[in-house]
Parts: sequence; C-alpha cells; structure tokens
Amino acid sequence: KYDASGNEQWTGFFNGEGDNYDNANDIETDTAGNTYIAGYSVGLNTDRDMCIIKLNPNGDTLWVRKFNGTSNFTDEATAIKVDNAGNVYVTGFTKNSGTSYDYTTIKLNTNGDTLWLRKYNSPANESDKAWGIDIDIFGDVYVTGESDSDPSLVSNDDFCTVKYNASGVQQWVQRYNGTGNKTDRAVAIEVSIWGTAYVTGRSSNGTDDDIVTIQYTGAGVEQWVKKYNGGNGDNHPSAMTIDGWENVYVTGTSRQVGGLYDDYVTIKYNSGGTQIWAPRYDGTGSGNDMPKAILTDASGNVYVTGQSDADTSSSAENFNYLTVKYNSSGAKQWAKDYNGSANANDVAMGIVLDDSSNVYVTGQCDNGSAVLKNYDFATIKYNPSGTQQWYAVYNGPGNGSDGANAIAYRKGAVYAAGGSMGVLSQRDLTVLKYLCVPLGVDEHDAKLQIAVFPVPASQYLYINSTDSKQKLNISVLNILGEEVIKKVGQNSHTSIDVQNLEPGIYILKINDVYFKKIEILH
Repeated sequence: KYDASGNEQWTGFFNGEGDNYDNANDIETDTAGNTYIAGYSVGLNTDRDMCIIKLNPNGDTLWVRKFNGTSNFTDEATAIKVDNAGNVYVTGFTKNSGTSYDYTTIKLNTNGDTLWLRKYNSPANESDKAWGIDIDIFGDVYVTGESDSDPSLVSNDDFCTVKYNASGVQQWVQRYNGTGNKTDRAVAIEVSIWGTAYVTGRSSNGTDDDIVTIQYTGAGVEQWVKKYNGGNGDNHPSAMTIDGWENVYVTGTSRQVGGLYDDYVTIKYNSGGTQIWAPRYDGTGSGNDMPKAILTDASGNVYVTGQSDADTSSSAENFNYLTVKYNSSGAKQWAKDYNGSANANDVAMGIVLDDSSNVYVTGQCDNGSAVLKNYDFATIKYNPSGTQQWYAVYNGPGNGSDGANAIAYRKGAVYAAGGSMGVLSQRDLTVLKYLCVPLGVDEHDAKLQIAVFPVPASQYLYINSTDSKQKLNISVLNILGEEVIKKVGQNSHTSIDVQNLEPGIYILKINDVYFKKIEILH
C-alpha cells in the first residue's frame, strides 16, 4: 500500500470577497491540461453566486467568473462541460425577482468571455433548478433538473429538460410529471454525440418514488419511459452514464423489500429501453448504502461508488466509502470499503478511470474524534482487480471541514475539487492535483538506490543495484505521465543523462515500478 501524500502536485484555493463559504460542485479538464471548476462563492453583499474558474496545468488561475441573480440570493453552478475548442458550458440556478429560482445556463469562450446566458422559468413562476448538463457533437446544449409546475401545491416538481443550439437559441422544452402528480426531480442527463438525450430522476407514483429514465430524440420527441421500483419502497437515482453503444447505466438507492434500509441498485438498459440487468448490493453492515457516482469502461465493466453504513448496531454515523465493480453481465467483480481514522462518516462523491482502467474515487472522510469532527479530502487508487494502490488524505489549512465533490482525469493526473476550511475564511473552493503513479518504494525494489548529483554543465541520475545480475529497464516520465527518456536492459550500475530535460518534477520508473519523484535543476 502506498501513501500518496507525496504525489500532490499543487493545491489551488479560491476565497471569495466575503471570506465566507466557497465550494466546488463539478470539475472538467481539457486536452491542454487546463482545469475548470463550477460551484459557488459568497460575495461581500450577496449570498452565494455562481462561480466558474479556469486553472492552467500548473494550477495558476487564468480567470474567475461569477454570476448573481437579480435577488442577491442563493445562486449556484451545479454542473460543467468543456468542448474540444475550449468553450465552457455551465448550468445551475439563480434566484430572480418575481420568478424564484430559474435554470441558468451559460456558454463562455476559452478566455472566459460570456457568449450567451439563458434562463428558464416555469409557467408557474416557481422554483426551477438545473442539476445536469451535456453537449453533443454539434455544440447543442442540454440541461435537466426540477421545475415546479403548480404554486398551489407544496411540492409538485416535474422533470424539465431544455435544449439550446450552439448559439443559445432554445430548441425545445420537455417536462415529465409522474403518475402521483407530486415530486418528480431529474438529477442527471447524458447525451450521445448525435444528440439522443437520456434523463433520469425520482418520480412519485402516489405511494412511493420510482427511478424513472427517459429517452428523447435530438428533436425532443419522447421515445421511451422506464420505471424501476425495487421493493415498493422509495427508489432514488443519483447518477447515470452511457456507453458507446448507448446502453444506459443508472445507479441509486432502493429500499429493501420489507426492510428499513437502502441498498445500491445499478440498472442497465439498452438503447431501446429494455432492462438488461439490475443487481443490488447490500454493504457489510446491512445498513443504508447510498451510491453517488457511476462510470463504465470500454469493456462494459461498470463502477459505482458512494457510502455504506458499516455498523447499524450504533445510532452514530459509521459510513464508509463503498466502491463496487460489475462486469458487462452485471456480476459483481469486487467491492471495496474505505474507513477514515475516526470510524465515522465517510462518503465517496466521484469516480474516474485512467487509460489502464485503474479506478480513482474521492470524497470526504472523517479523521477527527467522536467529539471533534475533522473531515478531509480522501482520494484512493485501485487497480483493475480492486487492489488498493495508494490513498491520499488532504487536511486544509484551517484544520476543519474539508471534502471533495468531484474528480477528473487527464494525462496521468487526477484532480479532486470541493472545499476546505481556510485559516481566516470559513471555507475556500479547493482543487488538488495528484499524479496517478505512487511515489514510494515497493519492498521488492529495496535493493535499488538512487542519487541525484546536479552539476553546472550537465546532470545525471546515478542508479545502483546491489544485485549485480539485475538488469534495469528505466523510464523517466514528466508530470503528465508521458515518457521522455527510456533505457532498456541497463547494467546494475547505470547513469542516465537528463541534461536535455526542462527543469521541473519528473518520475523515475524502474522495472515497471514507479520508484521516485525527482527534481531536475539547471
């Protein structure tokens, strides 16, 4: 097991003018290694404002954009996408005078200039909040969420999905009201490159809630509606993804038949809406199990992460991270828990894969005590077989409540985004960048020794093995995980000339083990 605390490349903070509560909800990266964060920031004379930030590959802030509704009340960016040209698409909600909360969707160019901003207000002038966004190959934008259709009822939200073209012109709006005419809330949307849209959410049938998933054509025509009611209790989705064949994967909670607790449920539909499988997973504590994120790989394996109550014998919270892998047939391959040192409340919020199908999850873990909570970022790497490779825990400078809400991967690095307690501020929007490789020494490589000797005219890595018969395969990788030097079959006592490398941080890989972080100086 590796301790990845040395892997951290940089930490980025944003503290709003109000020195108050700033937080990231979603994160994206582009092909150049820039990072984009969507969330909210509290201003001097406002409540939360929508906040969008772009960082360069070194973690430097390129620009910050904030958007405030007309009521100076709570505004929030909930989801973000970036296209291949570097345009940024964000959705969420702003509170506006006379119309309560409205969907607010924004397109910005690579420099952070607003290309267009569109709001959606339901005919009832009630609360409308967007939770998901996606784009297609034509630059069309799709958002979904919840929209109140009847001010006379306490809760009568509908699914509401809106499509805009690349210029921000509204193309269509589709609403879905469940059979119970009560609370219906879409939580996620996925769009194929050609514009077929898939939406999932919770919908009341009058007695309890079902997981409802809908397919729309690019023209907004409803193709099918599928309901999942696992045990005549409440069923609530949390996340969705699609694969290249437009199979649809939805995960969420489902109440046990006749029971008191929720299980993970993960459902696969084909593009025609036929349910292929729907395995349930009950954690080791048999308490509440609540997934938060899902993804699939090119082989059709499915990965779900969230939290699981590991001890129902106590009234105190004892949730662990719970990550489960299923194969393409829906059979469980492995399930892994992670418990913070406080043995209390830990929740994984995001999951990504790298190019080798290693799995990374991030979220919030409690490393405090029973009396004093101390939540930290916690990011874990598993190999494809579920073996933990490393973990990284981050405690913010204020030694208080820290946690990640989203994770992204790009070229050998993972990025975790959320919020952390500052020294003089309540909470700062925070982004961490980690290398995917472990920077430690495995036991079977203990015979290797490395020394770095900077020389004014030249620079060499001197690598010695006490086993004179050992041949060394050596690679030097940059911080993106790209190989910049490769030497195969070297002797047990070898020097590597690195004088042509640019100054910076590199990784030394020997005999397929990521061995050591090195700094090249000139």
